[in-house]
Amino acid sequence: VIKEFTVIPDFVKMGYEIMAISCVKKKMPVTELREKAVKWWKKYPNVIFAAGAEGMGKNGVMISLHKSYTDFSNFVTEQLRYWGDEIADYDTMLISLKGIIVKPLSLAYLAEQEET
Repeated sequence: VIKEFTVIPDFVKMGYEIMAISCVKKKMPVTELREKAVKWWKKYPNVIFAAGAEGMGKNGVMISLHKSYTDFSNFVTEQLRYWGDEIADYDTMLISLKGIIVKPLSLAYLAEQEET
């Protein structure tokens, strides 16, 4: 059941202020862009999750961490430049890691889940 052992750090203490959840509509299926996507995301250790997706008119999702709004803005600019005309639509939800967090990111909750 355990695929990987990891620790979830305190992102704020590491200097991150923003978590971004970005959804994208690529003009080509994500499967056809896989090699280019893997090359891109490997350059950015602040991208902690990226996958093909389905819903809300999008076909890709990414979760990234940023030290400031300027850091985030520069990241998006680089991303849009890299992907160019392959992106049909791009939306992002920004989360302040210093703001109100009702349920912190943790995998421990899964251990508490009762089987149905």
